[in-house]
Amino acid sequence: MYATKPEGRLLGEFPIRRILAGPPEAIWAATAAGAGLDGAEFAAYFRSAPIAYAIEVGTVQAYDPPADPRTVLTDFVAPQSFQYLDAWPPAVSS
Repeated sequence: MYATKPEGRLLGEFPIRRILAGPPEAIWAATAAGAGLDGAEFAAYFRSAPIAYAIEVGTVQAYDPPADPRTVLTDFVAPQSFQYLDAWPPAVSS
């Protein structure tokens, strides 16, 4: 888990228990209690998306203190963006 600036630190890690996929309404029903956002935010994010995805997080291992990622990876670059996919898995071109 990475916290953006001003922290710029690795906060911890967790295993992925499973990845959920389905109609947004079904994913909301399965994740609402621990989603970290309200129903209106969820609906706005997945507006007009036929399929929603969610990651079920396992037990979190927090780093104390949080780690500077540049001490682990000298060429570390913070994640900057995301991308919507039209299909999963994405087509591979050769």
